[in-house]
Amino acid sequence: LYCMSILGPRWTKRYIDRTLQAAPAPMGTPALFPSYACGLPSVHIPKGLEEKLAHITSTWPCMLAALPLTVGGVETFDPNYPFVKTPSRHYCFGDIGLYLEHMADMESD
Repeated sequence: LYCMSILGPRWTKRYIDRTLQAAPAPMGTPALFPSYACGLPSVHIPKGLEEKLAHITSTWPCMLAALPLTVGGVETFDPNYPFVKTPSRHYCFGDIGLYLEHMADMESD
């Protein structure tokens, strides 16, 4: 992934046919934004446990560590791409801390 991000799309298209990602991405993943906000959406559990499980999983430290981040000084995500869109604002790469603060504020309400 590092080579693909540094050497660019032309190099990647020429030398990489496909990838198999068998471990957590070192640069994080935008897929965790809804998981952090709502719990684990792909888990099938009784409705009565859903809210409790969502609260528990959103407090796991690994959730924060796996959000998008800079790796070795390389911006692996477009800094202007909105990972989260709400009616009142968009949260881009530089807003991840603010997003977490806003989520914490909503939890305390």
